[in-house]
Amino acid sequence: MKPANEKEKTWWLTKGSLGSLGVDERRLPLVLARDVTFSQFAKRANESNARRFLDYQNGTVTIIELPTGEHETTHSEFSHLFLNAFNNATPQDGVRDWGSKTPNRCEDVIVVKIGSWKRRLRNNQTRRPLRRLRCLKFCRTATLQQNPNPTTFNVIEEIEFGSVHPNGRESQFCNGPHMKWVTIDCACIYSGCPQSPPLPSFHAVISSQPFPQPQGLPQPQVPYPLQRPGIAIDLYDIQQAIFEAMGPN
Repeated sequence: MKPANEKEKTWWLTKGSLGSLGVDERRLPLVLARDVTFSQFAKRANESNARRFLDYQNGTVTIIELPTGEHETTHSEFSHLFLNAFNNATPQDGVRDWGSKTPNRCEDVIVVKIGSWKRRLRNNQTRRPLRRLRCLKFCRTATLQQNPNPTTFNVIEEIEFGSVHPNGRESQFCNGPHMKWVTIDCACIYSGCPQSPPLPSFHAVISSQPFPQPQGLPQPQVPYPLQRPGIAIDLYDIQQAIFEAMGPN
């Protein structure tokens, strides 16, 4: 991995945006700083709104990706779908209100990895972009159970939702709605909040395409794909937003 120059090291200690650095993508991954505590990393990453482009391992901070239209679209679309789950919540149930009044800390951290698309490959017939997309789900609780002094969270789930396998061959595992989901439990969303008043408990399945409703059959109490109260987000919607941000063929 390549070391940062003086300008890049200075950026880490200031409050500028990552896009202002003008880093050449060919230099990635780029080591920004060493001997950084996790608290220092989290604070600086939040200040710069660059958490999704940085990696933290054993005190070393590394730039692993650069802001692009696809990254910004992913962040906006995921935030939009997540907050849609609270449209029917009362004001005191809203995740924003809870977070502003309490030390709310979501137990799960969701990271979307967008694979390189330098060759700009597409399906010859459908013109569907051929790009690897992964959703990584990290869990603070599971990590602390294994290590009380962690330097990073552990991945508990990795979901492939792009259009190619890891080897680059075209895939069909997310070529339509309702095929790939990421779920977040209510217990994780409201972790750290006071128990009074009672914390919200709900089931929210967020997708641009409604499920077909079979006639005459009772609906399950816990809707697919949820197993517990929480939110399920259709990753096909995220995939389509990314593909649209990539531009016309």
